[in-house]
Amino acid sequence: MLWIPRSILFVCMAIALTACSNLTPRDQKNFKVEPDDYAMIAREALKQLERTRPISVIAVPKNMNADARAGLKAQRKIVTRESLPSRAIPRDMLAMREFSIDEEGFAVFEGEISTDAQDAMKGSAECGLIFDVRFQIVGSDWHSDSYKLTDCTQERVWWPSDQPRPDQ
Repeated sequence: MLWIPRSILFVCMAIALTACSNLTPRDQKNFKVEPDDYAMIAREALKQLERTRPISVIAVPKNMNADARAGLKAQRKIVTRESLPSRAIPRDMLAMREFSIDEEGFAVFEGEISTDAQDAMKGSAECGLIFDVRFQIVGSDWHSDSYKLTDCTQERVWWPSDQPRPDQ
């Protein structure tokens, strides 16, 4: 008699799993980028970035995707990256390098801000602090578990310990 409740439970679980397999979250089938995706990603990436310094203006390349541009414009004032006077980036500005979402549900938000070292060198450094955050669609939500910071004003050189360094 104990086998009847177990059989019923097994059948119910099989039906539930079969029913759930027909659900199609955005990450599994027919993913399509929605214009609001860019604004959502920009808002969250800027929250992370502004732990470093406040951003009031975003410089975007002329050829940036229109939805990406609109998503950034919903967050901050935007200007064209080509309008910047030189290599130096003003302290309150984020200069976008890339903002894209691919057909697989992966997004890249990459931009550059000035650093204290770059400010001290009066903009002579090639680049400042590059902020690169990746997002992935999980279910129906965007997810990011890490970001990468690259400070181009610092140079780290690894030299074998058994060889003299050229600067010594």
